Amino acid sequence: MTTPGFRSTPLHGLRYPGRRHRTINDGERVLPEVLRLHWSGGPKNVDALVRFFAGRTKEASYNWAFGRDGDAAEMIPPTDAAWDAGDGACPSADQLLAQGFVPAREYPAEPARLINLRGVSAVFCNRGPLQAAGVTAVRRAGGKVVEAKHRNPVVKSTTYEAYPEAQLEAFDALLPAIVAACPTLKIVMAHEDVTNGYVEGRHEADGWKGGSKSDVGPAFPWHRFDWAAHGLTVVRFDYNKPRGWRVYPQAGGNWNGPGMLPRSVEGGP
Repeated sequence: MTTPGFRSTPLHGLRYPGRRHRTINDGERVLPEVLRLHWSGGPKNVDALVRFFAGRTKEASYNWAFGRDGDAAEMIPPTDAAWDAGDGACPSADQLLAQGFVPAREYPAEPARLINLRGVSAVFCNRGPLQAAGVTAVRRAGGKVVEAKHRNPVVKSTTYEAYPEAQLEAFDALLPAIVAACPTLKIVMAHEDVTNGYVEGRHEADGWKGGSKSDVGPAFPWHRFDWAAHGLTVVRFDYNKPRGWRVYPQAGGNWNGPGMLPRSVEGGP
């Protein structure tokens, strides 16, 4: 691994339970085609995140974790499915790459929890949306705050913790190893693009009631990474009508779509 702070920290027992594998795919792991990105919502570094999950009874986990200081750890081996996307859904990578856009209403519901078997996941230690106390805590820790509106119109927060450069560098450094370990990966998405109110069925016949996940949020700099160089295509859930999953440009395209870049970063350019 190329990340200086990388280490293997397997959390056996927090991996996706085998008994649920049998209810989905006769016990066989689906080859991962989706790299899913998350924020932790609180723990300040990888060690704290490991302790947080080790003390939980809920079966939840991620394959890789990245701390604010550039530390990184493998929490669940890439050969195992993590439990990170609940009952989310997204079309197959081949369908998305062929069509460019798949309307949500035309996409049938996933078999329960199948989305977890279709991908691997990475989590960033990040608070996400901030209230006043959170802003103060981030500033005291020497972090930056992003002012931006989430693409999901239901999300009201306009202040988020920025992703530190050391953390982004660690992810960038480990990305080639992630792809090498999972050569079937084709697309990269955020949790908000996989688990949202629309695909969970919480919508009206002629409208949409929104929810539920909002990570990695508008502070994540998608434009910073050369996804195409790693054979990955960015796919986002488009909250505008007609709602559905849309392939985003890889180079020279418009990364300034709704929520793709923050409006301003405190202390930044």
